[in-house]
Formats: sequence, structure tokens, C-alpha cells
Amino acid sequence: MADAFDVVILGSGPGGYVAAIRAGQLGLKTAMVERDKRLGGTCLLRGCIPTKSLLWTAELLTHINAAAEFGIDLKNPAVNWGQAQKHKEKVVAKGVAGIEFLMKKNKVTVLKGHGRISAKGKVEVAGEGGKQTYDAKNIIIATGSVPKSLPMVPVDHKRVLNSDSILELQKIPASLIVLGAGAVGCEFASIFNHVGSETTIVEEDQLRSRRGRGEGRDDPQRGQGDRQGGQRGQDARGGDGPLGDRTISSHPGDRA
Repeated sequence: MADAFDVVILGSGPGGYVAAIRAGQLGLKTAMVERDKRLGGTCLLRGCIPTKSLLWTAELLTHINAAAEFGIDLKNPAVNWGQAQKHKEKVVAKGVAGIEFLMKKNKVTVLKGHGRISAKGKVEVAGEGGKQTYDAKNIIIATGSVPKSLPMVPVDHKRVLNSDSILELQKIPASLIVLGAGAVGCEFASIFNHVGSETTIVEEDQLRSRRGRGEGRDDPQRGQGDRQGGQRGQDARGGDGPLGDRTISSHPGDRA
């Protein structure tokens, strides 16, 4: 008969593993289900953490390129992208090991496989050894998210990338178009612009487009954003194309 748990958590990202730790600390018999080979979810494996590692590489290069202004002479700095990727993986691996340690410390059972709620109070886990059903007094759904493809721009992970596959690029692209100017898009645009890619952001935002034609000029937040864009040497221009009405271009190495 399968084990019964006070709480079963689907997903091992920040929502899942933090809940598991707290449940364990409160003395609850806890299990956490994860289908990925490693714990940590999108944030640690393919999101916040690896992105911030590459972002720091890009920021560090920017500081180095400006060092002469502060009296430090550094000749011909260059990006070793392979080493940047190795450092990123080292950071991720350290985080994964930390979560694994915390699961053991708080007596959380980790169930590897694809979990689903099969009935009231039942969680089915399909792993390498087959399917197993567990009883759960409480179930926490912390499954996170995955990148969404656009019907007119199918992702092939070669030329058209998503936020997962772009982290695995083996070389710096000469040019890059980023669809979307949210936090994720702007981070990747910043990274690759600073390490040498000619970068363009395309954003479907009617209000910003109108702002570029003279409307909304009294908004102090938008004014600040325009000043920051100007410091990067970015060119904002409106359009009526199928991908949106806001395009921001920047030249490689433009400083923030």
C-alpha cells in the first residue's frame, strides 16, 4: 500500500520547496513531487537564477569597459561565453544541492515523476518505475509555468528560441530580436546587448506607441523610462506590423 502523507506538494520551485520546508518544520509528514531530474523549478533551473548569473557577466563587462574613466587601464577585455555558461551552471548546481539538503533536513520525501490529482485526496505519480498513488490529507499545487509559443512564430530552439533554450546558447549571436518588453524580455535583451549582440525589442503596447507620437508626456514614470532608453542609445519607433507597435533598438555595448 502506498504511503499516506499529511501534505503532498506538486512542484519543487520556490512555492513548492518553501511550503515543503515549512510543513516539515511543523511536523507534518510531507512529500514533494517533481518531474524534472533536478529540484528547484523554473526559477532555479531555467529562470531567475541562471538569468541573473549571465546578467552579472554582462554588467561586469560594462564596468570593465568603463574602467579607464575611473583610472584603471584594462586592455582588450573579451567575453568568454563558454566560461560564463559554466559559471551559470555552477551557480544552479549549488542551488539544487541546497534544496536537496533542506529536503533531507526537514524530512521531506521527494517523489520523482509526473504528478497529478487522480481523485479526492489522491495523488498519482508516474515515474521511471511506473505509476504509484499516494494518499494526501492536503494537496498544494505549485506547478509553476512553461514558455508559451506563438502560432505565427513556432519555436525550433535553433533560430527561434524561448526563455529556456536561449540560456543554452553556445555562442553569442550577432543579432537578436526579443518579442516582449516585460521583465524576462528586457533581461535577455540587456544581457546580449552588453556582450555584443545587436539587439531589438518588439513590444505590442498601444499606449507606449502613442507616447512616441506625442501623447502622455506628463507621465513622470514614462519620462524616466525614455531617459534610461536614451542613455542606452536606443531608438524607439512606432509601427503597425503584426508583431506589435513598439520597437526599441540598441547597438552592441551601449551602456545602461
